[in-house]
Amino acid sequence: MIDLELDEEHWIFIDAEKKEGVSVVLMDANHCPGAVMFLFKGRMGTVLHTGDFRFHEKMLLNPWLCPPDRRNATGRGITCDVDILHLDNTFANPQYDFPAKSDAYKGLVSIVKSH
Repeated sequence: MIDLELDEEHWIFIDAEKKEGVSVVLMDANHCPGAVMFLFKGRMGTVLHTGDFRFHEKMLLNPWLCPPDRRNATGRGITCDVDILHLDNTFANPQYDFPAKSDAYKGLVSIVKSH
């Protein structure tokens, strides 16, 4: 197992000479603790794999995903460098109405305190 830091570029080489490979950046997925999204860059283009994530506008401020030169006057990302998106949309249905992350946290604290 290799520990990788968030928001840092890491290289995975596919040849012994370390001439060909892909870079990977792990970004906070704003889901459960430790959940990350993977941003891969290489000959295949730029690929974002979201896994389980909870969108938040702060994600548009991530310089790996939305570079500063691609932002509008408010500083928010307006275009992101992604060629292929692997989006986990398991719960992208209006029938699912999940509480805000802060409300879920308060509920969890309440349950733990009651026991």
